[in-house]
Amino acid sequence: MRQKSSYHTDYQDIPRFIGAMGKEYPDGYISSAHSHPRAQFLYASAGVMEVQTHDTLWVVPSQQALWIPAETTHETRMRGNVSLQTLYIDTTRCALGSPKQPTIIRVSALLRELISRAIEMPIEYELGGRDERIIQLILLEIDWKERRPLSVSRPRDPRLKRIFDSVHKTPADDRSLQDWAHIVGASSRTLTRLFQAEFGLSFRDWRQQMRLLAAIPLLTAGMPITKVAGDVGYDTPSAFSLMFRKVTGVTPSQYLARY
Repeated sequence: MRQKSSYHTDYQDIPRFIGAMGKEYPDGYISSAHSHPRAQFLYASAGVMEVQTHDTLWVVPSQQALWIPAETTHETRMRGNVSLQTLYIDTTRCALGSPKQPTIIRVSALLRELISRAIEMPIEYELGGRDERIIQLILLEIDWKERRPLSVSRPRDPRLKRIFDSVHKTPADDRSLQDWAHIVGASSRTLTRLFQAEFGLSFRDWRQQMRLLAAIPLLTAGMPITKVAGDVGYDTPSAFSLMFRKVTGVTPSQYLARY
């Protein structure tokens, strides 16, 4: 019977329709762009992950998971120390009715405990017994209802991509749309049109979303709101909290209590 492994390649061709892998990652670790033959239920019991697919940047806090369909290329950055508890699922062998696109999944208390138990099983867990029943319960407990994701689309236009990469790296960057127009060689009117076309947002609202994505890992790591506000470009905690509530519908403290 094959024992546990911390290499994702060891879970792709096992004679079981789910493989559960646990692994610890340090803050800042980046897995280069890759894909899996199996679908991935990407979940961390502790820490925050930042995941990029070809067209979207996702932030996945603890108590949420990201469903990644098979053969979907993605890159993952660990924000804080991350305790990964991920499932590799052969959707061709089990009827899931799962989404065809990456999707945020809420991880209930029961699902969290079931996954933790699955992580302890051998790769080729015993069929017809307790281990297989736990795996079956995992499939029943996954709730596919759509959640409001912490994500933003990646731009196609090279001028927007330059702005995206800079603000992603330095969310406190306060250059105006006019400043960026000069830098990337386009008129502010052209950039306004491009932001609406690619993101459905004004430049200001898009930058708020980017700053929110940058703030979540800092908040969940326990950084004081005063410092988080400054690090993502807000002069005061109240201004940051106002933006946070406008975008998420809750205050930073309410968000942290939920997760």
